[in-house]
Amino acid sequence: MKKNNSFENKSLEELKATKAKYQKISAAVAGLMTVAIIFIVYVAITTKNWGQLGTLGVIGTLLPLFISIQNLDKEIKRREQNN
Repeated sequence: MKKNNSFENKSLEELKATKAKYQKISAAVAGLMTVAIIFIVYVAITTKNWGQLGTLGVIGTLLPLFISIQNLDKEIKRREQNN
């Protein structure tokens, strides 16, 4: 069964623009999450409430975004090799 690839319907320029947009979004979210992680660790240490560190599992929510960027890279490379 072939998986549905929505990137096949876009032009190379659109793919590059989408990749740039996804990278900007991931950089902004990663920056915010870094600040949040530092804050959570600080609060956990000062209050000695180690259960708060369980909230750090939220980092996994970035995985779909990174997978989309990886799929965009593959599609861009495939198209550039065909030209």
